[in-house]
Amino acid sequence: MFGRLLTNGVGSFKDPLPPVKHQFRVLSLLGFTECDEQLELWPQPDDTMYIKKMFYEKWGETEKKVVGFVLSASLRWTSKKWPIEFFCQLAERVKNELNSRIVLIGDKSSAGDRDSFNMRSDEAVLDLIDKTTIPQLAALMSKLDCVVCSDTAPLHVAAAMKTKIVALFGPTDP
Repeated sequence: MFGRLLTNGVGSFKDPLPPVKHQFRVLSLLGFTECDEQLELWPQPDDTMYIKKMFYEKWGETEKKVVGFVLSASLRWTSKKWPIEFFCQLAERVKNELNSRIVLIGDKSSAGDRDSFNMRSDEAVLDLIDKTTIPQLAALMSKLDCVVCSDTAPLHVAAAMKTKIVALFGPTDP
């Protein structure tokens, strides 16, 4: 679709490619011959300290597992969004059956989802919606035992930080 923006075309894609390989086809026009498919991010010590402070202020010293929930999806792709009531049901199970903590993750467009999340005042839930920068999000992902999300930017941040992911794909192309 955006091929018209390129000065040199890369040809059509017969098979769907992972995002990194897809972008590498464009970079290969510049002479790049090797592609490391591993995504990486490098949060700074201040970013990590910010997340540790948020955890400590909410829970003090805890050894419990922490699961991140990204409640929303792209505003362009609302079909990728998992229903909020399903997140609420899953949160109850994560809290009760796994004895885990939950962190709500998202940008300011997630505020409506946070308001619908009926456990937000629960002691087990830390609300970090619209409270992190991208580097702080990377630091947060590195502290999580798992993240539950749809196909969103935080999914890719979690992958870059090697965090376990439960990715929920809906009716869009997997």
